[in-house]
Amino acid sequence: MKSYNILILYLLFLSIGCSAHHVRDEVPVEMQIPDQWSNLSIDSAESYGSGFCGDFSDPTLRALIERALSENLDLRAAWIRVEQSEIIAEISGSARYPNVNLQGSVTRSLSPMMIDMGPNTPENSATTTWNISAPVAYEVDLWGRIAAQREAAIFDALVARESVEAMSISIAAQVTEMYLNIVFQRELRILLEQQLELANQTLETLVLRFSHGQAIANDLLLQRTQIEGMRAQLVLIDASEAQFLLALATLLGSADTEEFATNELPNVSPLPDLGIPADLLMNRPDLRAAHAQWEAQNSRLAVAVADRLPALRLSATLILQSANLSDILNEIFWSAVGSVTQPIFGGNRLNLTVELNELGLDEQALNYGQKLLVAMHEVEEALVLSSFQEEHIILLTQQLQTATQSLQQEQNRYLQGGGAFLRVLSGQNTLYGIEQALLQSERQSLSYRVQLCRSLGSSSSIGGSDV
Repeated sequence: MKSYNILILYLLFLSIGCSAHHVRDEVPVEMQIPDQWSNLSIDSAESYGSGFCGDFSDPTLRALIERALSENLDLRAAWIRVEQSEIIAEISGSARYPNVNLQGSVTRSLSPMMIDMGPNTPENSATTTWNISAPVAYEVDLWGRIAAQREAAIFDALVARESVEAMSISIAAQVTEMYLNIVFQRELRILLEQQLELANQTLETLVLRFSHGQAIANDLLLQRTQIEGMRAQLVLIDASEAQFLLALATLLGSADTEEFATNELPNVSPLPDLGIPADLLMNRPDLRAAHAQWEAQNSRLAVAVADRLPALRLSATLILQSANLSDILNEIFWSAVGSVTQPIFGGNRLNLTVELNELGLDEQALNYGQKLLVAMHEVEEALVLSSFQEEHIILLTQQLQTATQSLQQEQNRYLQGGGAFLRVLSGQNTLYGIEQALLQSERQSLSYRVQLCRSLGSSSSIGGSDV
């Protein structure tokens, strides 16, 4: 009992002026999170459950996204890393329990006989010793060091999982962009073929007028130049579609390109439920990962602080020993040891380790704040770009109407002999360019919606699961 009291007093004496690290409850974010989005000009009307809000309710696109989430090779490898990190966390948690081993040995020795027992005394004596032992070692977690190590590993595993969630959203957005690129090229081809047909009709009219002496040869050359340019543009459209199909196949984890018949861009769906800026803290997996990184570093700081404090370790050994294996249970021995270790001097290594981890914690807090700031700006940027893009489409539509009227007037004036064909050709090029620009603007509006959905994140990923 006296020895036990001395041990307790020793621990109290060594811990005077020292205390274990108190884990902080929350990341110190030095910024004011606004109550609402500043660039939200219309109310968000539609709430999306599972799935990527940028799939525009397109069943073909939704099927492609689901396939990518299950077959993408990078994503599958990332899920394996999650499993590895979870196993590492389980390994780290094993230090909470005693370490028990079972050892066995048998010793056979031959030594000279030291005692003379008569004329029949053998020169040598052979002995056999059987030994079975069960050593047990356990560290009492006085300052929460072992628990903090386990918490750090758990948060590391959470970082890996949230990173996969962020990757899933990114892959869904990439698949959506590739799908929209392919459909856009197909719709652009249809538009260009319609324009080419009109250009050919104009060429036929010019040939007829030329045969009657009402057009000059240069008018024919100008129109044929326009037609040849359209045909060359069609080749580039086919090349772009093939390129995007290959990129989509890579995202799908397939060596073969995906075949689907869609050739019309979807309509921009209503805005998803935007919530408030503070919702990003829970909805964006990259922010959740950054928070988990801070938590892991916080736990590592607790480990570093606890390493400076006394460590209490207990060990015991049960020993079975006998000359005959059948009598091994007749002779039982045991020993028990309690030891206390207090670091005294190590070249200031432990204090510097604490300081290093404190700086690491401050760094993670700043990284978290930066990611939060970027996340809020991404949402604001997507909202303001979408708003300006809608206005841009309206203005292009008005310009298209004006250009159509202008071209009709120029064609009528030319057919009546009152104008030059060059003005008709210029009007055609202007009209065709506006039509293509309007289609491109509608395509860009869809990209801004994808960007918004990607920046909002998702509380339940987008249907991704372990592979």
